[in-house]
Amino acid sequence: MVPRGRGGDQSVEVVKPIPQEPWYDRGGQTGHGAPVSDRETLWSIQYLRAYAAIAVVMYHVAAFRLMPADWGAMRGGERGVDIFFVISGVIMFSAARHESFAEFWRRRILRIVPLYWLCTGAMLVALWTTLEIRPSGSELLSSLLFVPRFSDASPDKIWPVLYPGWTLQYEMFFYFLFSLGLVIRRPLLLPVAAVASMVLVGAVYHVRSAPMMTYTNPLMLEFAAGLTIAYAWRSRLVAPTFERLRWVIWPAMAALWWPDLPRTAVTACACLIVIGALGYERRRGVSRVGILALLGDASYAIYLVHAPLIWMLGPEGLKLPASTPMALAVTFVAVASGVAVHRWIEKPIGRLLNRASSQMIVRMRPMSATPG
Repeated sequence: MVPRGRGGDQSVEVVKPIPQEPWYDRGGQTGHGAPVSDRETLWSIQYLRAYAAIAVVMYHVAAFRLMPADWGAMRGGERGVDIFFVISGVIMFSAARHESFAEFWRRRILRIVPLYWLCTGAMLVALWTTLEIRPSGSELLSSLLFVPRFSDASPDKIWPVLYPGWTLQYEMFFYFLFSLGLVIRRPLLLPVAAVASMVLVGAVYHVRSAPMMTYTNPLMLEFAAGLTIAYAWRSRLVAPTFERLRWVIWPAMAALWWPDLPRTAVTACACLIVIGALGYERRRGVSRVGILALLGDASYAIYLVHAPLIWMLGPEGLKLPASTPMALAVTFVAVASGVAVHRWIEKPIGRLLNRASSQMIVRMRPMSATPG
């Protein structure tokens, strides 16, 4: 669940609010992706990423019966995914709307793919050592390429081998729509209109294929909502409203854990949480807190790494007993493992691949400039 909005740099650097642009946002007006104002890190968004990732971990600890029954409310942690989706839209509009099509995809692929493939490999090992499950070649290929597909093990679920990766299938389709918006310099209008149209198609027609069920799911509206929130936050006319609404983050966070919250209310709460966080940024900024910043940076790794780990510790693996101390210990180990993987695997691999791809681009430029 890509978490960071899961693209580009590790921290959430965005442009500060400036006077309102045309409503359709002519991306790239400043030229060469140059920022139109000084950049700053939105620490509130970083902290929300940490919160969402840990909430998802707690949900899976509960789902794999490592928590006592009276911890059932922790199942609301799955809604951390909704926060991630809204954040993704905010980050794409704020930090990526001036990128070229090629640069956009270079950043997204380097950020998402390597760790996802590594964790998919870890999940394969976990499945084989516990239940001797071997996913088919087509299922594995679909998983690695982020293609929605009904799971062989759970035919009613559209899950990849690494089950939390289902969110990345939504994420990648959103990235596809956003990148098309970059091409025609409509990074707000095109993806929002496309998402709305797709969801409408899903509401009118009974789609049955896994890709269409994914791409027409109302969850896609959360990405569009994030784009719209980011646009409003940059608007001189609307941005002051965010400061007045900053308080909504707290009741929205509480409501998001309510067991029987309707789907539309879940989306609304996720949006209000992000709006409230940006309201605090608008008021006087949010200070950097080291541990929270680290957890925010590591949120993608935490989100992916915890899946094979909890699988190995749960009923299909070591069969650890359900208890409050055990649940807290497993949650801590999962989060700490994600941080360790982020620092010593994800970041070094990212630097290496980023350097290699940048050098490749530099070498290709003289070739493309050669006449004939």
